[in-house]
Amino acid sequence: TLLVCKVGYSQTGEGYVNYKSYKTHYGNGSSSTYNGVSYSGGANSTAEFDAMVDTNQPGTTLTHSGEVSPYGSTGLAGGLPSRWANDYFAIVYSGWFKPNKSGTYNFRTYADDSSETRYREVWTTTWQTMTYQWGCCSYVYGTATLDKTKWYEFEFRYQEYSGGAYYYFAYSLPANSSSPIYNQISSNHQFGTWTNIDPSGGTTTT
Repeated sequence: TLLVCKVGYSQTGEGYVNYKSYKTHYGNGSSSTYNGVSYSGGANSTAEFDAMVDTNQPGTTLTHSGEVSPYGSTGLAGGLPSRWANDYFAIVYSGWFKPNKSGTYNFRTYADDSSETRYREVWTTTWQTMTYQWGCCSYVYGTATLDKTKWYEFEFRYQEYSGGAYYYFAYSLPANSSSPIYNQISSNHQFGTWTNIDPSGGTTTT
């Protein structure tokens, strides 16, 4: 059986990405457990990050969702869309991109605190990791070989425990793969086409 899920955002399309903002750790730093799975402090694995953004967890509440430009401080050049407070939250950006060039890109992310940046080709099921960081706060690096004729689904996420909070995404073009020159994503350095409407037809399978 094919289950078709339509996401109820105000979908503007090209030039926008979706986000979800969660209050985590009960909003006070406490650990949370649901069905034998727990999270505490900063995420230290994909599984713990999954738990942190699981609204079945008693310590997690979805507080905001919507769309933002990827290029500004509310998007991938700052990581601060609407949120419940400045501590104990997680942000998940999602949507689709098509790169401007084919080849092997270098990526650099910088987040406070833990972060995970992943993608998959449209109609595939396995996430590929670009970068990840368990804990705070340093540049982390990764690569991905991409095709400019293809669309990719993405999920970029980070979480803030306490203190400063930010997420920055930068890339280096395939032509510079042996000696990367990183561009902070912006309206001048777009990386490719971003959209929050599924280019395969507006639906996803789950």
